[in-house]
Amino acid sequence: MADNSEYAEMQFSPKLPYGFRYPIWPQSDGSVAEDEKFKFDLDTDRVYDKNYSNHGLLKLLRYTFSSIDDNSHSLAFMFKAQSYGKHDLPAKDKAHGEHSMLRWCYELIENEMKNSIPGEIFEFGCFTGISSAKISIASSFCVKNLYVFDSFEGLPDPKKYGSGEQKSYYEPGEYSSSFESVRFNLSTHGLEKGVTLVKGFFETSIPEFKNYDPDMKISYAFIDVDLSKSIEECLEYVIPRLSPGGMIFMDELADKDNLSIFEKFGFFDPAKFEIRSICAKTGNIKDGATRPEDHHNCGIIKKIS
Repeated sequence: MADNSEYAEMQFSPKLPYGFRYPIWPQSDGSVAEDEKFKFDLDTDRVYDKNYSNHGLLKLLRYTFSSIDDNSHSLAFMFKAQSYGKHDLPAKDKAHGEHSMLRWCYELIENEMKNSIPGEIFEFGCFTGISSAKISIASSFCVKNLYVFDSFEGLPDPKKYGSGEQKSYYEPGEYSSSFESVRFNLSTHGLEKGVTLVKGFFETSIPEFKNYDPDMKISYAFIDVDLSKSIEECLEYVIPRLSPGGMIFMDELADKDNLSIFEKFGFFDPAKFEIRSICAKTGNIKDGATRPEDHHNCGIIKKIS
């Protein structure tokens, strides 16, 4: 294989025998920048042991997800494929932080083992499909089907589907990945059995799917679609079908431009939902968050009734 100087110079943290190994690029003098050292701190057992109670499940997911991230990262270098899982790209080029996805799948499995929630698992907005690969493992563990909705053409027009700052921050077609790339990443890094990819923008794909199976129940839903109207379209489908005790994993929980949508569905009514704020950088749960301004950028919304 031809030498890739960038890949050859890449180093991995040897601190842990398992878990995430962040790719780092040394500075010109060979030292590691302070922000890179912070990444190492996130990989200590102390951080994980304090914030997760089921250490066996945590270790299993860390092993599995770190392998997905490392393998997808290597394939992206070798084949220039759209299979980035945790490569340190600019923030707008990432689908999910590895720590938030670890937390989400951990909470899903923990909740399912304790409560056995009726319904299937849904993902809205999959980008390159690395998140889908990880969720497919969690869904298989819980013996559930996974339905992945995406346009496979990127975002719709933010001026039409966005609110406030979203209209200028995002661009049409952003986060685009082909159906073939997503299916490749899913089959290579995840468990393809029991997974259905649903193609199309939500305004057409969701009604068509609803007609296909009008009685479908939902136990867990992952939503990362960036734009307020797209979030609304997803929630209009998910909320009536979400079983009590089921969870929504929302990536844009703290975006003030989505506040009216979340209020419309009663997210901040403690009689209807329990909300936990998740730090995308660490995966830790923030206690006492009751309003959007209290939250980190993502969270878990559990249906009470």
